[in-house]
Amino acid sequence: MEPGSADGSSTAEAVSGSTADWHLTYAVPQLEGLTLMHGSSTISKTLASANDDTTTNTHILYTTGPISAGYRMGEKDMGGTVTDNEIDAMSIAFNVNDNLSVSVATQDTKYDRNATADTTETVDAFSAAYTMGATTVRAHFAESSTDAGVVGNSAEYMEISLVLSF
Repeated sequence: MEPGSADGSSTAEAVSGSTADWHLTYAVPQLEGLTLMHGSSTISKTLASANDDTTTNTHILYTTGPISAGYRMGEKDMGGTVTDNEIDAMSIAFNVNDNLSVSVATQDTKYDRNATADTTETVDAFSAAYTMGATTVRAHFAESSTDAGVVGNSAEYMEISLVLSF
């Protein structure tokens, strides 16, 4: 039986809704290698007590020769809930040769809290990949501080993979 009901019935309401996404990409013709991107996603919920979520992202990517560098900023408005997010990220990748590539990245996610102090999660990562014929060996290492916006939380992640293409 459902707690609080004599007949075991539930009074819970289902949350459903719809999602609307759009994303624009523009390769700047006056500056070869520069790409600008902007997008948004809105989740509209039908339940009156559920708040809609809106996420927006803006990206700038520049590639020249073997180097690519990118910057991304974004925001997630969780429709009046206690936490919204602001994201700033940047990365750089370098193709050492036809077989080896390396990249580094960092991302800060600010947790905008209404009732308590704001916190910022920082994630730093390093990746490398070596390809020889149909075989690729990849390595990825990342660590975060204030993981998930919780002060004192940290996490480390390591992945080494072998990909065989047939």
